[in-house]
Amino acid sequence: MPNIYIRQQCQNMIHTIQIFEQACVSAAKRDDGKISKDEEAAINRIRKASEKHIKSLAKIANES
Repeated sequence: MPNIYIRQQCQNMIHTIQIFEQACVSAAKRDDGKISKDEEAAINRIRKASEKHIKSLAKIANES
């Protein structure tokens, strides 16, 4: 089991990734208020990569 400080850093990074995803959605809407098909495709790729990274960090944080 990783120590408490490693677990906390994993949780911090998970939250940072979630905030990053939200910021990307906001950025996509910023120029014209809408999300174009290209922007939606980019956001989907970001979400997919984020989910994978979050799962990896959660696994590390919860190892026993």
